[in-house]
Amino acid sequence: AHAGFESTVVVIGRDVLSATHVGWDQHIGTNKAIALDPLSQDEMSSLVSAHGVDTEQEQARAWRDTLGYPFYVQLWLEELENGGRGALMLQRFYSRTTRWMTEEQRRWLNATLFLVSVDVGSLSHVLGLAQGARGAFNWFRDEASVRDPSAERFCVREYLRSRLVDYLSISDPDQHDQWASRARSYAVGT
Repeated sequence: AHAGFESTVVVIGRDVLSATHVGWDQHIGTNKAIALDPLSQDEMSSLVSAHGVDTEQEQARAWRDTLGYPFYVQLWLEELENGGRGALMLQRFYSRTTRWMTEEQRRWLNATLFLVSVDVGSLSHVLGLAQGARGAFNWFRDEASVRDPSAERFCVREYLRSRLVDYLSISDPDQHDQWASRARSYAVGT
């Protein structure tokens, strides 16, 4: 910002830059941003079809999981090449996603996986603790590795959500069912 010469700033990330710190808008917000656009649904269908995915159900899941975002498309194709969503792949995915999280944050994450919309009220209901719901929401709101930055409401990125739910369903079916039941009861009550 204080340089006496024209500067080019290149930032590559997975979140809306201005959501990560208020200083971004202040220091470089007036400059032109170049954002990569995701593939369209037709482009995504053509791509996965070229990789041997011909069923409408799997093409629809590929779109739902990735929404055409290049990073998720790459992960989806790597997953396909490595035999799909097997137990070990799901376990590695869960471990990689949660390795920096505390036990409490993992619990919060597991609760958010089953919610259509993550907010203080839904977390309070699903977690069963009104006092800790605001802290859980604040963590989720600021956790760019799991939050969908382009959604109209706070929710988990679909690619992550689907794999983490799959992992919970095979690693701890009772806990999976409890989270799902709590989320359903909240949806019915609202």
